[in-house]
Amino acid sequence: SITEQLSRYKGVREALSGNYQMLSKLMMNEVNAVYADACGGNISFSPSLIASSKGIIKAPTRIENVYSFSDNKEDSDMDAIYEECYDIINGCNMLIENVDALIDASEEQKQQIKAECYSMRGLCHFTLLRHYAQNYSYTANAAHPGIIYNTRTQTVGVDYPARETVKQCYEYVLEDYNTAIAQFTGSNTLRGEDHTLLTAINTKALWARAALYANKWQQAYDIATEVITTSGIDIMLNEDYVAEWEEPNASISEVLFELSIPYNNEGELATSNSVSDDFAYRSPTDYEAYVASGDLLNLFESSDIRGLNMFIEAELETVVGEDKEDRPYYFTRRFQDNP
Repeated sequence: SITEQLSRYKGVREALSGNYQMLSKLMMNEVNAVYADACGGNISFSPSLIASSKGIIKAPTRIENVYSFSDNKEDSDMDAIYEECYDIINGCNMLIENVDALIDASEEQKQQIKAECYSMRGLCHFTLLRHYAQNYSYTANAAHPGIIYNTRTQTVGVDYPARETVKQCYEYVLEDYNTAIAQFTGSNTLRGEDHTLLTAINTKALWARAALYANKWQQAYDIATEVITTSGIDIMLNEDYVAEWEEPNASISEVLFELSIPYNNEGELATSNSVSDDFAYRSPTDYEAYVASGDLLNLFESSDIRGLNMFIEAELETVVGEDKEDRPYYFTRRFQDNP
């Protein structure tokens, strides 16, 4: 039972680990990973490999509805994002509400667990806001509807919370981040490198990002500057950029927060998801759906190392009118052969 699971420190740590695994799954969700770039024009699509439509360029089935602005609530491409965010939020609220009653954990351990949960709760609500609410400036003073902001566990069929305004939602996100920052102890609850867990420094970075979305320009600048100058992490050197980008199984040195892929006790991947499932190129007859658009590539000057150095160029058979011809496509070097 939930009561038994959360009655001991070991059980709480297991539950928190489960929240991180759900968060990792959420962030690797295909729609979540490509939605902004696809709708914003940075991502295009490779020619279909399916026999019945081979060589035809079309939006992948998984994002077809949202890409064509025909998504609907009965059969939404986005439903997994909505459900998983609120599942994680509910899990965080359960831990926040139960952790103080632990008799086998120190006050410092309880404080650290709450810090990670408040930070994760803010991040999930922020993710929902970006997907399900209009931007902050859509109405005067951001008074338009935002999302449901859950600050306690909800019971299905009993609780029917209402949506808050976008302004109030962003205030809650920043409040959750502030609460977390004030409680981080510097001693992680789970094993792992700092950049794979929520910490005071990467929560400050998340705070700055949310503040940017909420038009809090000066506050975003101030906190971002603090993170840059106090994190102890150096900005990547120009000469290292391409090599770090294309390294498949290592974090980029300047990363502040990067969710790790879960492994089981035998050292095997404990997930069927892989980022390379969206972006990999293996051969002209074996590749994934997403490539860089011409609009994106044309933004880079010839001297910019983020230009063609960052992409694999591949000639792929493409249907053009009544004919087929080989055309160039550009796959990112970042997500090749890695989980």
